[in-house]
Amino acid sequence: MKSPISAFLPTNVALVLLFVLPVAAKPGGLDVRDFGASGSAFETVAETAAGSNRVEVRDAGDFEVGQGVIISKCNVRYERPLVRGPGEPYRESQPMKGQMELRGFDGSGGDWLVFLLDIDGEDPLTFRWSDDLCRTWKGTRVPVSYDWQTLTGGLKVKFNRWEWKPGHFAHFSARTQLVSKIAQIEGNTLILQHAANRSVSDAMVRHCDDQALQTAVNYAIKHKRNLHLPTGHYRLSKSLTVQDAEICIEGASAEHTVMDITDGQGAIFALQGGKEVTLRNFSMVGHTPLAQKPATLRTATNYSFWCCAMKPCNAVSIRGTERVLVENVHARHMASECFFSGGPYRKGKEEPDVYTKSATFLRCSVTNCAANAFNNCDFAEGTTILDCRIDGAGWHAYEGSGRFIKFIGNYVRNAGPVTIGDIPHVLPRLEHAHELGVGQAIVANNVFEGIGRSGGIRVNHCPTQVSITNNLFINYNGTAIATSGRTVLNTFPPRNIVIRDNIIDLTYSGKGARSRAGIVISTSDTTASNNQVYVRGTDSQNTTGIRIHDGAVHVNIHDNLVRNCAAGLSTLRLRGNVTEVVDATAFRHNGIPLQWRDSHLYRGWNIVWFEGASAVATSIIDSYDPDTLQLKLTKRHGMRVGEAFEVYPPSADWIIHDNIITGCLRPVALDSHGSPTSIFRNNMITRGRATGIRGAVVVSGQFSLIGNQIAGFDEADSAALVLRPDASAKSCRSIIRKNIFQDCTHVIKETAKGLWKSSITDGNSVVSFDGVPDTTADTSPEQAITPLVVQRGRRPQLLAPALKAQVNVDGNVAEWPWNPPRRVAAIAQAPDGGSIGEPVGYLCAARDATNLYLAARILVPKGADVRGGTDFPSCDGIEVSFQSTVLKPGAEIFVLWGSTDATFTCLPNGGASPAQIARAHAEVNYVARTAPGEWTCEWQIPFATFGIKPTPGRQLPFNVGVHITARKLWAGWVGTQGAFYEVGNAGELLFTE
Repeated sequence: MKSPISAFLPTNVALVLLFVLPVAAKPGGLDVRDFGASGSAFETVAETAAGSNRVEVRDAGDFEVGQGVIISKCNVRYERPLVRGPGEPYRESQPMKGQMELRGFDGSGGDWLVFLLDIDGEDPLTFRWSDDLCRTWKGTRVPVSYDWQTLTGGLKVKFNRWEWKPGHFAHFSARTQLVSKIAQIEGNTLILQHAANRSVSDAMVRHCDDQALQTAVNYAIKHKRNLHLPTGHYRLSKSLTVQDAEICIEGASAEHTVMDITDGQGAIFALQGGKEVTLRNFSMVGHTPLAQKPATLRTATNYSFWCCAMKPCNAVSIRGTERVLVENVHARHMASECFFSGGPYRKGKEEPDVYTKSATFLRCSVTNCAANAFNNCDFAEGTTILDCRIDGAGWHAYEGSGRFIKFIGNYVRNAGPVTIGDIPHVLPRLEHAHELGVGQAIVANNVFEGIGRSGGIRVNHCPTQVSITNNLFINYNGTAIATSGRTVLNTFPPRNIVIRDNIIDLTYSGKGARSRAGIVISTSDTTASNNQVYVRGTDSQNTTGIRIHDGAVHVNIHDNLVRNCAAGLSTLRLRGNVTEVVDATAFRHNGIPLQWRDSHLYRGWNIVWFEGASAVATSIIDSYDPDTLQLKLTKRHGMRVGEAFEVYPPSADWIIHDNIITGCLRPVALDSHGSPTSIFRNNMITRGRATGIRGAVVVSGQFSLIGNQIAGFDEADSAALVLRPDASAKSCRSIIRKNIFQDCTHVIKETAKGLWKSSITDGNSVVSFDGVPDTTADTSPEQAITPLVVQRGRRPQLLAPALKAQVNVDGNVAEWPWNPPRRVAAIAQAPDGGSIGEPVGYLCAARDATNLYLAARILVPKGADVRGGTDFPSCDGIEVSFQSTVLKPGAEIFVLWGSTDATFTCLPNGGASPAQIARAHAEVNYVARTAPGEWTCEWQIPFATFGIKPTPGRQLPFNVGVHITARKLWAGWVGTQGAFYEVGNAGELLFTE
C-alpha cells in the first residue's frame, strides 16, 4: 500500500522520501513501550497488609508483570532528613544523624507532609515548626524538651543533646507512598518486589513508568538513537536522567503525551553533560500550583532559605549540556524553577571542557507554577526564550545571570519579573565578571498583561549590555521596567543599558491597585528613549512615569511621552548607612552600590551626613577599595555605626531632554542633589486635564533648566517652577535659561528666600494669558519674574500620650481610641507619597514610664487569607520604624517587623547592630490576632531597649508600613519616596502628657 505522499509522486521520488522522512509513529526509531513503559493513567483502590508484598486490587485493569507502581498510604518513610545552619543554609547542610529522632507518622494529616523545625530561641532553647513548607507556623517558641514532642499526622520528634542554636533548622518529608515493581499477578492480587509496612484498605495504585523510561533513555543514548513516547500518561517518582547524550526525545502530541511527577521529586528530564539534547511535544505536570507556593524562611541568624528545595520538582534541568532545544513543551504545577539551568561556565579566559553554549525554548508554556518559569542559576550561554507563554509563576518569569540571553516574542501575565541578573547568592564576588561580563541580554517584542502578579522587567546585580526594546505593557498593575544599582557583597551594579520604544499602559481598575512606575533607573550608563508611559483617564493614583535615582551617572532620558500619571518624572537621592568604622576616614556601608574596578570608585564624590531628616555635616570621598569594599574620606569624620548619609557625584552627566509630560498631578520633581552636569533641557510640560497641581517643575538640587516650555498651570495656587533648598539646606546655583512659562498663575515659587536670586538666570520668557510675551523677561529676568516665597509643610505627627490605665497586650485593640485624628495614623500612602485611596489600616500609640505601646488594625479584602512569617516580601505584616533622638547624630533606625501569626523580628536595614537586634528579640513583646476582614496587633516596646527617654514634648522620627499580600500592596503612614523605614523623610511620634 502506498503512503499518502507516494500516491502523488513518481516511484523513484517516493522511495527517496521514505528514506529521508521520519516515520510518523516512531521518530528516531525507538518506542518506550518496547521497554515496558505503560503510559497508562489507570488507577484503582487496593488493600495492603503490613509486612506483605501482596496487594489486593479492586480491578487489575491494564497492570502487567514488570511494570512499576506507586501505592499510597501503605509505606511510612522519612525522606531527605537534613540539618542546616546556623550560617548560610545552602553551604552549612548535613544529613540528620543523631541530632533528632522521628517516629509515629500515620498520614492522617496527608500522605506527604514536609516538616521544618527552626530553632528560634536560645535560653531556653525553643523552636517553631511548620508542616506546609513554611506557609504557616503551627507553633512558635515551643520549648525543646529533649523528649518526644507531638506535631501533626501522628508524627513525634525528639531533639537529642547536640549543639543546637538559633539559626539551625531541620527538615524532612514524611510520606506513606510505596514505589515498587510488579513481580507477579494472580487474579486481582499484585505481588510486588517490596512489602508495605502499613495495613490499609483504601490505598490507591497507579502506574509508575520512571524505571522503564530510564531504561529506554539509557539504551537510546548508548546506541545513538532517538526516542519516541506515544500518546499516554507517564507517571514518575523521580527524575529521568539524560547523561552525556546526543538525542532527541519526542512525544507524539504535546497535549496528549503527559509526563507527571505529581508523586515524585526532581526534574522530569535532568540533562547532564553531552553535546546535544532535543525535547519536543510534551505536557509536564508537577505537584505544587501557585496557590500552594512554598514560603521563604528567614532564620534567626538572618539567612534566607527557599522552601521549595524541601519538595522540589522541575520540568527540565540542564547541567552543562552543550546544545539544548526544548520545543512545544507545556508545564504546570512545578514547585521549583520550571525550566532550570545550573552547570559549569566560562570564568573569563578559563573555559571548562563541557558547558552550555545554547539552550533554546521555543513555543513552550508555563502555567500555574509556584516558582520561576525559566531560570539560569549559572552563567550558561545562549539561553533563548522564544514565542513562549507564561501564565502564573510564583517567582520570576525569567531569572538569570546567564550570558547572551534573548527573551523575545513572549506573552507574560500573573508572574514575577523577567529579571536579568540575580547571580547565585552563594558565589563570591567574581573577578571574571570584569573580563567577560554577565547578563548580556536582549528583551524585546514581548507582551506583559497586568493580570495577577505584574513583575515587569528588572535588571539587577551585575548585568552589562542589556537592551530592552519594543515591549508592550497592557493594563499594568506593577512597575514595568526597573534597572537597579543596588548590590550585595558578591555583586556589581548593572551598567550599559538601553530602554527604548516600549509602550507602557499603567491603567488598572481592578482591586488592589499597586504603587507602580513605567521606568525606574538607578544604574549608570543608561539610556531611556522613545518610550510611552500613560494612564487612560484620570484615575492615576500610585503611578509614576519615569523615576531616576542619584548614584547613577551618564544617564540620557529623551524623547519619551509621559501622560496622566500621578508623578510624571521624578528624581530621588541615594542614602546609605555606616555598618563598620575602620578608622577616622574609612568605613564600610550598606545602601551604596559596590562598584566595578574600572568605575569612578567614588573619587571626589560628596557625602552629606544626616541626623534624622537634618543634614549635619559634609565630606568628600577620597577613594573606594573594591577589594575591602571600604570608602575612604579625604578628611576625618566622627563616624558611628548606623549613621546615615547621602552621596552624589561632582559630575552626574544626566541629560533629560525633549520629553513630553502632560496631565500629571506632580509633573516633574527634581528631588536629588544634582550636579553642574545635570541638565533638564527642551522638555514640554503641560497641565492637560489634571487639577490641584502646586508646582509643574519642583527643583531641590543643582540642575540646569534650559529651553523648556511649561504651559497651562493656571489654577489659583499653581506655579510653573518651585525652588527648594537641597538636602543639605543649601541654595543650589542652578542654571535657568531660555525657558518659556506660558499661561501659569505663578511663574516662580521658592520655599526659602533667595533661591531664585542665587540661580543663574537668563533669557526666560513669560507668556501672558492673552498670548502676548513679556519681553522684559529677556533683558532683566530677576526684575520681571518675582518669586513667591512659601513655607514647606510640617511633618505629620502622631501623639503618644501617657496611659490613664494599664494596657493588656493581647492583640485585642478594642480598648484603643480610634477616632481622634491626632491619635490615629491612617495608613493610606504609597511608598512614593501618593495616595492609595481609602486607608488600609490604622495605628494608635501611647506610653507609660517604661514602654511605648502601639496598636494597629490592618484591613484585608473579604475572604482573603493572610500569610504569617518574618519573610516580609512574601508575608502579611507591619513594619514599625523609629530613630532615637537621644543618641549622637546618625543614630541607627530601628526597624521592627510583626506578622499575622504573632512572629516578629528586628531587621538590620536601618543600621541596628547584631547586639541591638538580639536585645530587641529578647525584650519586645508583640501579639497579633486575625479576624474576618482584618487582623490586629499590639506592641510593647521598652524604651530602655532602644535608648529612648520619653520626655513630654520629645519628637521621635517615626513611620509605619504594612504589606497586604492579598492586595499585593505596600502602604504606609508617610510615603518617603524610598523605604518606609527612612524615617528622616517620614513623620514624628510626639510624647505628650
